[in-house]
Amino acid sequence: MVGVNKNWLFAASEVGADTVAMFNSLVCICKMNRINILEYLTDALGSLGSKPASALTPLGWEVARKQIRSISRKKSDTAQGGS
Repeated sequence: MVGVNKNWLFAASEVGADTVAMFNSLVCICKMNRINILEYLTDALGSLGSKPASALTPLGWEVARKQIRSISRKKSDTAQGGS
């Protein structure tokens, strides 16, 4: 990972280091897949408990977001009389 600078050295415990590693992994996955990190984290953390775990991974979240956008476009096209 580029730019991570061994931040795990400053974790107060092994659990803290695991948490930092998980967060860094989520950020890197988002960057590699051109997913807006802030948008993903805001939605995913706000959806804990209300969405299945598969929809909270960065890639699962992106697929669900694209499906919602597609449905929204179809509804707006239908409302405007388009095909």
